[in-house]
Amino acid sequence: MTSNSSVDFFSGDGSNKQQPMDFLKKKFCHAMHNMQVTQDAPLVKAFGDYLKTDSPEEEWYTNQDILTTMPTWDNFKSAF
Repeated sequence: MTSNSSVDFFSGDGSNKQQPMDFLKKKFCHAMHNMQVTQDAPLVKAFGDYLKTDSPEEEWYTNQDILTTMPTWDNFKSAF
């Protein structure tokens, strides 16, 4: 099943009025259904590609040791 849905970038600065948890849910659904990602580590690692360049959220993400401190989607979701 193919879908044309996409996930917008998330900035975390309020410019797109998107709530962090709604973005996480949308990203998770996109990855599971369209990208067929079923393991946590690739999902957490790819998440950074959906963050707006030079945004507060991208800065937060790049300052983390993601796969060490948040190896599962649940760990990551709690920290985000």
